[in-house]
Amino acid sequence: MAAAAVVAFWPSGAGACSFHNYVPTKTAVDWVLTGRAAVLVRPDPENAFSYMVTEVLRGNSGMDAPPFLIDSATRTRLLQNRKDAVLFGLSENGSWIRIAYVKDDYRRALDAVVAKAPDWGKKDYHPERMQRFSNYLQHSDPELRKLALLEIDRAPYALLRQIKTDVPAAYLLELLRSREAYAYRPIVALLLGLNRSVEAQSVISDFIDRSADWAWAEHLGPFATALIEQEGVNGIARLESFLTDPGQPLTKLESVVEAMAIHHGVGTPSIREAVFNVLTSFARNRPGGSVLIARQFSQRQNWAFGASLEPLLETSGNLSSGSKLVVAAYVAQSRVNRGQTQPDNPPVQ
Repeated sequence: MAAAAVVAFWPSGAGACSFHNYVPTKTAVDWVLTGRAAVLVRPDPENAFSYMVTEVLRGNSGMDAPPFLIDSATRTRLLQNRKDAVLFGLSENGSWIRIAYVKDDYRRALDAVVAKAPDWGKKDYHPERMQRFSNYLQHSDPELRKLALLEIDRAPYALLRQIKTDVPAAYLLELLRSREAYAYRPIVALLLGLNRSVEAQSVISDFIDRSADWAWAEHLGPFATALIEQEGVNGIARLESFLTDPGQPLTKLESVVEAMAIHHGVGTPSIREAVFNVLTSFARNRPGGSVLIARQFSQRQNWAFGASLEPLLETSGNLSSGSKLVVAAYVAQSRVNRGQTQPDNPPVQ
């Protein structure tokens, strides 16, 4: 499959995706597995400006087609390519949503999803989805490339690290610099972190260095995650300079804490120890940081910092009542998970 020019990569209107605390974009695979309905349509032979259902991928047979007029560009394209179709999904509120223009390979990918639906539909994200769709990352069809990246973006980081597809660094760097792919920079950055090339390492390292001087660094989280992936304990040491800089706003530092939380969950014992030491020191020297730690680690049900954060509830007068509530909830849950009723046990690392 030949890679096409990146400028043609993304259809307009791609939904934005942030690194943390976001609802993932619903992909074509999600529509086929769990949507209210998913259909393929073409122009109606009796009215070329209206759609006709040609195949039901999910839902009841015989359902009406989406009640939209076909725009001229799509109609011309469909009439010139008799095997092509348009994928629509029916939302829970009864609205039809155009998902993608479907060519041959995209159609075959959807057929595979339908065949896998009995197994894939049992999980929020079946591991096979990532590996199957990663094979389309460099496909010539921009719609299929978009679907591939959206599908990989759905994968938990622990699963993403197992990706077997060798995506060239040059291709990822081209995506990173593409305006059309800007909304997908987080997953591209994470994929760069898994790429061991000199070029990928240089781009990630340069971003971290430059972002130190920015009041707000969009996408710092995925780049910080990628840095730790590539440099390990040394990467954590480099990120510590953000946490020890009193001029760095906490809103920016939460992305760094999140990257460390991710690697504390999937890393080696030396990685976990380095993260624990750096973040414990961060909370001790800047009590407001304890809220970031509590929030990011509780989201991952990781209770390693409960004992180290607990003293801050009594000694820090700089925490607001709301912040104390967040930290107190984390500490309480960490004690439950350690089977602890007294705060005298050492932290679990």
